[in-house]
Amino acid sequence: MANHLAGQALRRHQWTHTRESHSNLRDKDFCSLMLDALTSTLHIIKKNWLEQISMQNLIELGARLLCLTPFPEIKGLAAKFLRECRNVCMVWMQDMIKRMNSANSDASFEKWQHLALTMAATCRLTFNVDLTDINFVISSEDDFTSFIQCAACVHENTPPNISKNPDRLLLDRDTRLAHRMEPYLRKLITENEGWLDAAVKRHWPEYIAGEPWKLLTSPNERWITTITKGGTDRLPMKVHYNLLEGTFLVDGLPFGRLPKEYNRIFSVNKANMPGMSFQMAHSVSPANEDLQVSPSKALNAPKAVAHEYTTQVYFAMRQGNLIIRTKLGSEVYEIIPHSKLEGDFPHTMLNSFVHFLHLTDQRLEFRPLDDSTSLWRPSPSNWVVSISKDHPNWRAEGTIGMLRLIDYHSPTTQAMNQLFKSIESPSHLELTLTSNQTVNVKLARYNLDFEFNGTNIQESHIKCRNFPEMVVDVRPTVGQDLGTLYGLKNYLVLREAASTLNSAVRIVIIPHGKVHYTTEEHHTSIQIVTDNLDTVNYHLYTVDTLLGCLVANGSMRSHLFKIYLHALTAYCLPDPLTGLTGTEQALDNLRSASSLSFQKLDADTTIGPSKFELLSCISKLSPKRTFYPSHLRTMQQIEWQESLPSYCQHWEFHSAVNSILQHWERTKIFQVTTMDVKVSDSSHEDLRKRASIRGAAYQPSEYGGNVNTRIHDKEYIAGELTDETMEGRVCQISSLVNNWMVNPTPTKNLASYLHKWQTISSKTNPSSSIGYRHYWHSSRMEQDWYSLYNFCRKSSKSHDQYKILFVLATLSYRGEDDVPMELIETILAFATHRVFAIMNPPDVPNTKTEYRLEFGCQAISSDIRQIVSQYVVDFDSSEEYRLSQNYGESDHEHWNRRQRAYKSRLEDHIDNAVSYYHAQWVCESLSPPARARDHWNLLYSDSALTPSTRDSHIGTTIAYICSTSKGFKWNLTQSGP
Repeated sequence: MANHLAGQALRRHQWTHTRESHSNLRDKDFCSLMLDALTSTLHIIKKNWLEQISMQNLIELGARLLCLTPFPEIKGLAAKFLRECRNVCMVWMQDMIKRMNSANSDASFEKWQHLALTMAATCRLTFNVDLTDINFVISSEDDFTSFIQCAACVHENTPPNISKNPDRLLLDRDTRLAHRMEPYLRKLITENEGWLDAAVKRHWPEYIAGEPWKLLTSPNERWITTITKGGTDRLPMKVHYNLLEGTFLVDGLPFGRLPKEYNRIFSVNKANMPGMSFQMAHSVSPANEDLQVSPSKALNAPKAVAHEYTTQVYFAMRQGNLIIRTKLGSEVYEIIPHSKLEGDFPHTMLNSFVHFLHLTDQRLEFRPLDDSTSLWRPSPSNWVVSISKDHPNWRAEGTIGMLRLIDYHSPTTQAMNQLFKSIESPSHLELTLTSNQTVNVKLARYNLDFEFNGTNIQESHIKCRNFPEMVVDVRPTVGQDLGTLYGLKNYLVLREAASTLNSAVRIVIIPHGKVHYTTEEHHTSIQIVTDNLDTVNYHLYTVDTLLGCLVANGSMRSHLFKIYLHALTAYCLPDPLTGLTGTEQALDNLRSASSLSFQKLDADTTIGPSKFELLSCISKLSPKRTFYPSHLRTMQQIEWQESLPSYCQHWEFHSAVNSILQHWERTKIFQVTTMDVKVSDSSHEDLRKRASIRGAAYQPSEYGGNVNTRIHDKEYIAGELTDETMEGRVCQISSLVNNWMVNPTPTKNLASYLHKWQTISSKTNPSSSIGYRHYWHSSRMEQDWYSLYNFCRKSSKSHDQYKILFVLATLSYRGEDDVPMELIETILAFATHRVFAIMNPPDVPNTKTEYRLEFGCQAISSDIRQIVSQYVVDFDSSEEYRLSQNYGESDHEHWNRRQRAYKSRLEDHIDNAVSYYHAQWVCESLSPPARARDHWNLLYSDSALTPSTRDSHIGTTIAYICSTSKGFKWNLTQSGP
């Protein structure tokens, strides 16, 4: 997809010859920043050949930049970047070729051969530029040599049938590049005579240049030929090279790998060694170094390889067993089959070595299969064991010093077998002791190495060399407990050595292989089988206690493998780490975006279950559901896996996997593949949907309860309900609302409820809050009465019926003591009787005001007097204060007389005001007297009294319903002090 986007052109730019999507490449600063980013990314990935897809993307972007930028200096820098990519790819390719040549099985050989082919084709992409810019990328002998080397590697490792090859798209691009480069190569060879010689020399070190290269004529114009230089010990050879295909022929025979039709046949003569029957007609020597013997096929012994010293090989049959002996000078050795040594040596010491027994010294020498220089002669760096009863000894002397192999049956080995048995069998564990008393534990199939101090095993950490600062977690309280994946037998937990015990980072190693499961004591037991694998791949997960999950390394295979293990190890209780059951965790991960983040689904099972196989296994966890009998639709038959508990077999696994495969079907147009990705399942889809619907009652939406249909629901037959039960009350009011009853049974004494509440809030809640909310389970009627009345009297059946139903049903569920049914039916009457639509509640100037019903329903003179008394004229401002002093009257007597006159008149005025306002009960607003000063001039002006009185809520409005034979009557009553 990245290559597709990089190659898009879009419309032509309005003012230039470039396309719209290329306009940024005319900005020099942008080009420089892009090159810096590409170079930085290259430095990050160059040490990891697994990043070949990323390398292809970098090369594609760099090549497009070189072709489309108009700046010569940018083109030069882009060409330099492509050369750096080429050098990295060449290193990767040589590494793959080395691994391929040292492969010890067909599966391993095919794996590395495929990777070598991919690396070579990726390297050749660095030359995939326009012919007008080709001189930037291939301008030196080294550039030309790299191109020829990659061409030869592609030709030698391309399978006969590439139609089903997963890298067919990459190979097709390489073929187009070869066609485009053919004329240019012919030109370069003509102008630079020594370039092709240097390229052939790098591919074939024994090549000695002779005659100049000559181009053949049509129809063989793609071939170029030369004759090598001869000598006293060599004959000249005719060499052909195909410019298009990259084929080398030496004297008409393919160079590199032998054709498949070749078989090795050996000639034998009568043996000249006593006790042996035959000997090879030719000694193993440089003269016939291509000769190979494969006694391993008949004797469990490995292949023989030519050596610089002459070695004679002898054969004999004794009691049906093939005996092979070798003679080097006067020393005679016998090859011991590894089957004779099983149980006493690690598996790696048996299958990776040829075991030569020196018949004179009684020394058993282990000669490595991958070292041709020491296979046919003794070497001081080989493992040697003396089987003499007098002097038993083990040793390995080499450039790294002395190593000793720890006895296979020793207590130390047994302890390590117990520790690592969860991921590796004892037969594959190799323990060695160095001269400084360090014990090395090697897990050869995992390519993992551990070490610890052999002098103090109890206090020594078992360190992992592959992951620095990590040690095997052997703490008694935590140790190998992950907090999840309970029932999994094969894993190893490592932790940070330097951190505190509670905050240490923990990682878990889980091998990748076939998963076998059984049920033991109501829980699943999971075993990952790796016994038949020469190399074991493993998954590395970080135990994230903050997020509560296992964090994978980002690969799709690790992600799916973790999901599969979570699903298999599920239990009815949640895991301590995740807080979810294994099934819930598996479904959560399966539906995440990570499950759709893949480029292709492979079916390669050579290293364990493939991505597609893992998806298939997850899908098969859903039970098979079919109609029984098959021609009817009355009953169903469910096939459960007997080896798994039912709670592990969730119905949603199949649907979730199908969603992933449907995504693959939509995106595989960008891939060259013919693989059928459908998961076989004979379950009936209607039955699967029915299971989902029935399970929605017990599962939340994210774990299988996301059902948007009721077509399969059965009619619910309710039990006997009475009005006394909560359910009966809900059923009763729901029925009244559903029928929109116009004659409910409301309360006849609404005023008593209102007075009991004492205060009624006049705050109006928005209509959006009317409906089902948890709030109505604990609401206070005095707070919501005003809002409920206003909403109900304005409501309509078509728009608000179900809102009212949910509110009243919730209120009724609170019980008769909390909210009486007659009060709920009264609220329903507000909605069903249209007469209330025109009966507005009293206007309140402030929404925060409360109606204080404790004042009662009658005006009280004492309360009015208390309010009026707040507005009297002070004595100093009254007329009595200015009365003159009588003759002979003392000052004290004068003061008392004025005080008595003031108080007497004030009491009269207050009485007059109270009588005046009390006489106005009941009214909507108070009216002042026409001539207030004549009645009470010791009080402030009426303009001050009347608003203050209103603001102090002299009038408090209450409403109640009185039931009559004619229906309902709404009465407005004002109460005040």
